[in-house]
Amino acid sequence: MLLAYLVNLLKELTEHFCDPKYYFWQLKGFELVKDVHLDPEPFDMERDLITPTYKKKRPQLLKYYQVSLLYILGDLITPVCMWH
Repeated sequence: MLLAYLVNLLKELTEHFCDPKYYFWQLKGFELVKDVHLDPEPFDMERDLITPTYKKKRPQLLKYYQVSLLYILGDLITPVCMWH
């Protein structure tokens, strides 16, 4: 249900920001959301994704979500469930 809501919201935003009558708000292609990956688990220190001061560890995040990112970017054909 949440996923369907988010998909509809993204469609509406894309249509709105690509509409010529809102030219001053128009976004470039790289500024538009094309796909979303929802992870039910928040970042945590146990998976070494954040520091004790809750700063993101970008290299670890990239490694952890690499499969999902490749799928989103179109380099993989099938989605992979990351939370077993």
